[in-house]
Amino acid sequence: MAKYEYKVLHHRQYFLKFKPDEIERLINTHAEDGWRLVSCSTDVKAATDTVKDCLVVMEREVVDLKP
Repeated sequence: MAKYEYKVLHHRQYFLKFKPDEIERLINTHAEDGWRLVSCSTDVKAATDTVKDCLVVMEREVVDLKP
């Protein structure tokens, strides 16, 4: 049975407009190392209807090198 490891990435925007291309770059950088996107959630600031935080969950299979 396959085993997996997980990584949670936190991206926060301070006083700036949310930039999806930065999240895309972050995901693609980890994908190059074998990670795949499992989920993504955002925290929207109600007063301004803008994205403040983004949590990205990545997963990759753990390769057991034991014979």
